[in-house]
Amino acid sequence: MNLVYTHSHASAHDFAQHNDLAPGDWKWISDKDVIAQFPRADVYLGPGWQHHPHRGEIDEALEHARHEHRLGTIFDLGSTLGTLGVSSD
Repeated sequence: MNLVYTHSHASAHDFAQHNDLAPGDWKWISDKDVIAQFPRADVYLGPGWQHHPHRGEIDEALEHARHEHRLGTIFDLGSTLGTLGVSSD
């Protein structure tokens, strides 16, 4: 599974289409629970991910999943407004 981290479902859908992610192969990170539902998923940082209304909770869940080795690769495909709010420790 590929998780798309953008500010809205519409943005995630556009991102998935633009990056040739097939329907059913991706899911928008709407909240922190999506990360727990798809262990070892790859995460794509799409346009506007920094403005997600649940960013704090999602970033914390991503960090936890990374620490527990339950997260795939995080791909930053062109976001320019900041960095993921999780530590690299």
